[in-house]
Amino acid sequence: MKTGFVYKEQGKALKEQSMEEELSKRYEEGLESIKRGIERKGGIKRIEKVYERLGRLKERYPSVNRLYEVKIKEKDGIATEIKWKRVEGVKVPGAFYPHHPQGGR
Repeated sequence: MKTGFVYKEQGKALKEQSMEEELSKRYEEGLESIKRGIERKGGIKRIEKVYERLGRLKERYPSVNRLYEVKIKEKDGIATEIKWKRVEGVKVPGAFYPHHPQGGR
């Protein structure tokens, strides 16, 4: 019985890891899109608008945005650069109770 439990727990951890990787990929694609807007002619550069885009991205991916540190440089109200890095060692909160004493409810 315990071996089945271990496999289920490992499977759940693997699933959660792959979901986090997919969401991180999408979050980084969103950051790249903001970066392209800052760099190209005619793109969104006003700092307020850049922060709005970043806020929408954070709302869309709340589970992974805390894993990233994002810095935006500005000059005279215009965004000039956006940089980000993934912060290692951040634990994503959440609980998984594999065994319930009342029969798995």
